[in-house]
Amino acid sequence: MMAASVSTPLPGTSPRSARAAPVRWADNPAVVAVVFALKTFLAGLLALFLAFWLALDQPRWARIRSS
Repeated sequence: MMAASVSTPLPGTSPRSARAAPVRWADNPAVVAVVFALKTFLAGLLALFLAFWLALDQPRWARIRSS
């Protein structure tokens, strides 16, 4: 039976420094706002597409409802 092995970091590095560096631009409020606006816009387009595909009587309300 083989013993389980645990991977070790490279020589000269500590286990904590082996992690990826945090992304600094993700904390920027402007980036967060733009990503939120983009996701909301795409959700509205998807809702409008589905409303047309389902042949709803007034598909324009699907865009407002998704926001």
